[in-house]
Amino acid sequence: MPEEESKPEIQMNFEGPVGTAIGKIVHQPPKPLPVGIPQNLPRTDAKEFVGRDEVMERLHEQLQRTERVAITSVTGMGGIGKTELALQYARRFLEKAYPGGACWLEGRGVDVAVQFLSFAKSRLDLNPSEEWNLKERVDYCWQHWKPEGKVLVVFDDVQEYETIEGVLPSDGRFKVLVTTRKQKWASFQRLELQVLTAEAALELLVSFVGGERIERELETAKALCADVGYLPLALELVGRYLDKKRALSLLKMRERLGLEHRSLQDRSAEMTAKQGVAAAFELSWQELTEEEKELGRLLSLFAPAPITWSWVETIHSEVDEEDLEDWQEGLVGLSLLQRVEEGRYQLHPLIRQFFQLKFLELDKTKLLENVAYEFAKIVKTNPFYAFNVLNNSMSYWSFEIYNFEPDAMRIENLFRVAMESCSVGIGCLSKLVMRLNEDGNLPGIDVEFFDTKIDETNLRKCLITFNFDNPDIVDRLGLYYQPQVSWVWQKNFQIITKKLSTLVIERRIPVSESYLSFEAAWHGALYVTGIRSPNFQPIRIDEIESRLDKLEISKASKMIQFCISQLEDQLNKSRSQDETYLTLPSTFRSFCETDIVSPEMVLEYVEDVYQKAIDSYQQLLDTWFSYLVAELQLASILPAKIVGVVTPPKHKRGSVSISWCWVSLPKGSKNSVDFELGDQRLLREDYRLPHLSKKIVQDRLHLRDCSEPIHPYIHMREDSLGWYPVTKMVYRWLWHDLERIGWVTGDFKDYFSWKSRVM
Repeated sequence: MPEEESKPEIQMNFEGPVGTAIGKIVHQPPKPLPVGIPQNLPRTDAKEFVGRDEVMERLHEQLQRTERVAITSVTGMGGIGKTELALQYARRFLEKAYPGGACWLEGRGVDVAVQFLSFAKSRLDLNPSEEWNLKERVDYCWQHWKPEGKVLVVFDDVQEYETIEGVLPSDGRFKVLVTTRKQKWASFQRLELQVLTAEAALELLVSFVGGERIERELETAKALCADVGYLPLALELVGRYLDKKRALSLLKMRERLGLEHRSLQDRSAEMTAKQGVAAAFELSWQELTEEEKELGRLLSLFAPAPITWSWVETIHSEVDEEDLEDWQEGLVGLSLLQRVEEGRYQLHPLIRQFFQLKFLELDKTKLLENVAYEFAKIVKTNPFYAFNVLNNSMSYWSFEIYNFEPDAMRIENLFRVAMESCSVGIGCLSKLVMRLNEDGNLPGIDVEFFDTKIDETNLRKCLITFNFDNPDIVDRLGLYYQPQVSWVWQKNFQIITKKLSTLVIERRIPVSESYLSFEAAWHGALYVTGIRSPNFQPIRIDEIESRLDKLEISKASKMIQFCISQLEDQLNKSRSQDETYLTLPSTFRSFCETDIVSPEMVLEYVEDVYQKAIDSYQQLLDTWFSYLVAELQLASILPAKIVGVVTPPKHKRGSVSISWCWVSLPKGSKNSVDFELGDQRLLREDYRLPHLSKKIVQDRLHLRDCSEPIHPYIHMREDSLGWYPVTKMVYRWLWHDLERIGWVTGDFKDYFSWKSRVM
């Protein structure tokens, strides 16, 4: 009996978090298959078959338990190694498990029945009568198969079950193995074949490139394996390419790598695979309907991460739900889309590139528009996700524009598409961060740009037209046009982020009927009347209005203009209620004006400040950020209660110390506060204080130690915002929420004052 097929010797050296096969690999040619057993197994020149031992054992167990088994790939597009697994299994177990022989039949090309009859004639010396029909001749060969014993029958790369249905044997001695991209064949058990592990992928690359070369650029080699999604076919193609290009560094290889690069296209004659990566994907693509193809292109614009399917349903809200499910199943059924968990799906990175490149086939001259319209669907339904794609540099899609310079009017039109979708996606916030006409619509495109070459002048004009009214800010954005499909989107989101950051830093987001608005109005009143801060006495409305009529407000800073606009709203409200004075709340006046403040007065003041702050934040979110609440750390827990300890000052010139934390409340509850007097701070590690007994405290929601000093006397520093404590807290909360998701950038300072410059 011949010896078992030998394997190459590999010296293993495990380093870092991922075990890596680094070392000398000594390849030995495979032993010849045993003589006397009828078989037609294809030749294999695989240098190393790695990462599949467990799968192969499971396959063998299934074949022995049942008459049939189907191999398919859950992620599995062509190139995942279905054929190689079947071939390696057949060669390894032929002599031990299948003394009756092995028959390998191709699922594509020549008729399967014709292939089988040819095998029976050449390997089994069977010649059924030509007068019989095809089915009778096939059955005769199965019935008269010699020698005795189990037989392995492989149908490789089958598209439809019907192509092999009439050829399948019925005798239990025949073990049928099918490789296919289809996932749902009821008559077969299914074996799910995944991509390689990171360790196995690196080991496969080592087998082609060599351990010393990999060891010199180990981290780059790991990244290279990840770039191709640990797909066996891609790894083999890249490995063979690097083997030919011995002077090429792995870093340079990563820079060149792409689905269209020759390294993933040029198949070697000795390989088991019959085509390169893109060609393998193309076979599945051709089986999709036009609607399924459109869905694939749309999904390729999402980030390379699990996709929440409800987002896709929202984007295609006009499509019948069952039709959309059918399109989804079309992609999943051909292993072009992977279901990772309930309601979440993912594209393999190379499939994502493949779908992106399919945009080029629609019409290369309209590539910019095709991508813009598709990505606009995502922006309209989930702007947070779209911003996240761009903030994480995931938007450099596979397609780039070569030797192509669209005119300025075309770029301006694309800006309009992008801004229009953003306007829909972010809702009311668009009124603050975009330039809209009085009717609420975006400005029209400038026809003078028609057939005009793109330059800094017209790009600058375009940005100002659609968003910024401040040319200085536009200048700081950088206007050099890059020939990439994502450029328009990145620039638009950059504009919106910059504008939103400015509004938060300058504390000028309007919220009517909130104390946040009142604090800005109070500052505006002090500014208009010329009363020096601090002042806590009521101000006559007549005097404010008289001074307002004499001011040239247009010359004031934007922050002062904002305060005055809030003041005008507050004055209208006060007049409608027949009030003659603009007055601070009584708790504020008592706390700030009383020479000696009792602990009870301090507690009442603190509770009033924090209640107004949490209510104002809720109003701010409801007015401008309702579409984004689920993504904001603090906002997502509202309604909530602020629980804390107030420590009064030890002496007249001392300050109040407050420590506190957030406790989330059931939906439908009202925001509230619960402070108690105490002589020790609330600590993160100690929730056993009496006032916190039986209360749930969520430590993970602490923000900046949750400690806010409030000074009780009027000699406090202006930049502490002690006069405007609600504004201070609310904008701090908003900044940290937005900063965490990348929607604001810049230098946010806790200590702030609206710029009260004399005009």
